[in-house]
Amino acid sequence: MNQPAPANRPAPPPAPHYLCFRVVDMQNNMISGRRYTLEWTDVGAQEATRREGTTAADGRTIKITTQGQVAVSLAIAPPSGGQCRSVGQSVQSKPENKPFVATVRLTFNATATTAPQSENHCETLTLRQGRQRVKYVINNVPRVPDGAGWQANHLRNLPYLIVDANTLEVLHAGKGLNDPAKFTGSHTQVSTVEVAVDGVESVGIVLGAAANGDWDEWRRDARNLVMYRLTPEAEGLTIVTITEATLLEPNQALAQLLAAEGIGPQRTARLNGKVWALCTRSYSVQDIRTWITGNLTLPDEHGDLGAWYQVARPSLRQIDWAEQHGKINAGQAAEYRTALTLPATALAANAAALPSPLRMQLSWSELLEPFYSGQIVNVPLPDRAFSQGGEIIIAPLDLTLKLQVGFCDNAGRYTGLSQVEIVARNHPYIYMMLLSACAEAGVNKVEISGMWRPMLGSCLHKLGDALDIVAVDARNDRLAEFRFNNNRVANNALARRFNTLLYEHRYANSAQHIYQFDEYPHSADGRHLNHLHITCRSRRALDPRDTAGYIGPNQQRPLMLPVVFPAANGRGGARPWLIR
Repeated sequence: MNQPAPANRPAPPPAPHYLCFRVVDMQNNMISGRRYTLEWTDVGAQEATRREGTTAADGRTIKITTQGQVAVSLAIAPPSGGQCRSVGQSVQSKPENKPFVATVRLTFNATATTAPQSENHCETLTLRQGRQRVKYVINNVPRVPDGAGWQANHLRNLPYLIVDANTLEVLHAGKGLNDPAKFTGSHTQVSTVEVAVDGVESVGIVLGAAANGDWDEWRRDARNLVMYRLTPEAEGLTIVTITEATLLEPNQALAQLLAAEGIGPQRTARLNGKVWALCTRSYSVQDIRTWITGNLTLPDEHGDLGAWYQVARPSLRQIDWAEQHGKINAGQAAEYRTALTLPATALAANAAALPSPLRMQLSWSELLEPFYSGQIVNVPLPDRAFSQGGEIIIAPLDLTLKLQVGFCDNAGRYTGLSQVEIVARNHPYIYMMLLSACAEAGVNKVEISGMWRPMLGSCLHKLGDALDIVAVDARNDRLAEFRFNNNRVANNALARRFNTLLYEHRYANSAQHIYQFDEYPHSADGRHLNHLHITCRSRRALDPRDTAGYIGPNQQRPLMLPVVFPAANGRGGARPWLIR
């Protein structure tokens, strides 16, 4: 028996697709408050759908839903206002399981106030859909020798920027204003995201400290700091696999080390200590004088912040320095030196025999100069191949910074740099943190075991943002030297104060202040049992108190004569462990 033919069933409705545009400028900054129009025609529809709006704070348009995968066009108004103009390209809406945000990059973002335009001005916009993509992968050295053993090395969270090597446009960065992106991955391999580079003739990457700092800095030396350049494949993904190596290759031309080699979708490149040294800024005394123009600031005896340093009984080193730098005259220097020869019994019986406290303003350029001018003295092993150790003397603070023999072995071994050059690759903020804490706590000696190093541990030392401290002491106190080696900070008043001042400093990255035996929350591990690791926030803008002309409150108050200056009143009590 014949069955009736089934009725024709209607076709299923097209699946919904989605799209959202993100509008940014050439520096990847979000552009908010710009009028736009979105237009598309759903599958089966006879008329176009149109949506108008203004970009949100994150630069995004609304997220639209289309019936089926269709082309969506974007029109956007010039910055001076007026009619929305077409971008000139369209983008396909995306299925539910695919990223739905497309980036529109404006190559002109002036306002009508800063750059008046003719009435018919229309911005040029670049829309990259990802037909051409680039990705960088680094296979890092997983372990390196350190002292008598081996230690891990990884590159997770290393900053980077992917840029147009010709125009220096930033193609991919972090989410915040001028923030770098960060590598992700394992202990042995990290990678960037895939970045759309449609129409870009030459792509490069900015690595490490260069990407973490001011963008103008790497742009001034783009020839060296935009590395591993390549022309992407005409279609699809081009991957650059960079292999980190401990071999220094001192005779290898820099241009060869910075090149991406090969053809096709798979390219290769090398990363060694010579490249690490190149992408980590070396600071000079002139850099400090130009940039950090203010003075050391400390709380006075009332707890008020001021730009004065004062000590009741200066040491011979402080007296000599103050005279040589014009802080006091020869007659005053003689009085201070004479006071040093008086026995303690005479001083106790006649306090009037003491001259007034030595009071002086100390500029940051004066305090930081020894770090950036190679002033390492009393070197114990001058014939050692690298990392010979020695002392950095900060005379106005009567402070000795002892550099352990081997404190920069990793950097010396893999870059060939001298220890003077390595000290200059640490960011000034980390030294400012250290000197401020020493001045306020009355510390006269700090022992340092580690600083900038390219192939050991996390990226914090690789950026020049960290120091490892193993001991701290005050010459005239009642306490023994404190060593950060399985000893509890809470049991030593000087170490507790010093530790607190570092943790609370305005430039401190407190989340990366690590010693297993202090009271602060952190994810300390076995490698932080024998030293205090401190980190600075090198991306922070210079604080106003560190600029020229800063005057703290109450600076006209009559001078008091405290036994020790500056006291810590208002910040944890006085300093009973000190006698001067």
